[in-house]
Amino acid sequence: MNRIFVTGATGNIGKSLVEELKKNHADFTCGLQEGRTIEGVKTATISFDDVWSMADAMAGHDTVFILAPLSENMKAWSLNILKAAKLAKVKHVVRSSGYGSDVNSKHMLLKEHGLIDKAVMESGMDYTITRPNTFMQNFAYAYGASIKEAGMLYLPNADAKITYSDVRDVGEANAKVLMNISDHKNKIYNLLGAPIRTDEIALSLGGLLNKEVRYVPVSVADASKAMLDAGMPKWVVEAIDSLNEFGANGGTDTNESDLERLLEKPSKRFEDFARDYLMAWQ
Repeated sequence: MNRIFVTGATGNIGKSLVEELKKNHADFTCGLQEGRTIEGVKTATISFDDVWSMADAMAGHDTVFILAPLSENMKAWSLNILKAAKLAKVKHVVRSSGYGSDVNSKHMLLKEHGLIDKAVMESGMDYTITRPNTFMQNFAYAYGASIKEAGMLYLPNADAKITYSDVRDVGEANAKVLMNISDHKNKIYNLLGAPIRTDEIALSLGGLLNKEVRYVPVSVADASKAMLDAGMPKWVVEAIDSLNEFGANGGTDTNESDLERLLEKPSKRFEDFARDYLMAWQ
């Protein structure tokens, strides 16, 4: 028996993960902020600021999935979840990190992820770390309006190949790890899609939508100003800037992915994702 406790269940990865766990009738509980619920799922009220509330909620669970929101509190909250898991005598933690995580990285968010990963590996508990990159779903939600209204795609990707992942694949891969936890002791997995240039994405979208979609490269600084002008928190903008710099300089142009091995099937290509999300641009 492996009882699973899930944090971050209402985010992009979390929603997909929960659907997979439900589909496979896993024994799991979602730790949620006060007042939140998920239909058809057992939940417990927690606060990322309160280690003891989380430890009480985790009591009796064998495995904890660690995922804190992208915010300036991400590291502190992740470490609190880790402390709570240890207090609750959890056997194994699965931490959702980010591709390129490294304590010595010059890129702010990747260094933050690296520091959290280091704490996980040194916790004394068994661990698994999964490292996705940017999600294809951003093209539907974050960039969808400019594609739909003007046929334009403004991104600071230069001509680099980026390994976008479909968040549905990432959720499924994490679910497979959680449901077969003994096979993944002290492992680190990269959950990456196939590398693709942004002009290739624009061409693919144009073909599916039967209209011209044009990629316009912008600088990281211009992208940063646009996000700040839109009211995004400064820390989040700086975190995204660091990912944009990493990607534009070829940091994610790699085929070293464990995604298909964990899924035991081909991962979704951008065309697969786009066909499923056509309504976002029509």
